[in-house]
Amino acid sequence: MAANCTMATDGTARVATTALRLTVPDLSPERTAALLAVVERCTVHNTLERPPEVTFDVVREGTGP
Repeated sequence: MAANCTMATDGTARVATTALRLTVPDLSPERTAALLAVVERCTVHNTLERPPEVTFDVVREGTGP
């Protein structure tokens, strides 16, 4: 597998695009489609497509859980 990403150019510190390339043995068109269906439903892909809510909590040392 190879990965490539580009950073955002709008001044925010974030990844703008990610591309993954899977190198596989010679697969039939049906198996290729099945593999693509599986990777498009994986947890990481789903999370990137629909980002989770992210929260931060700042506590003084020794006072938080």
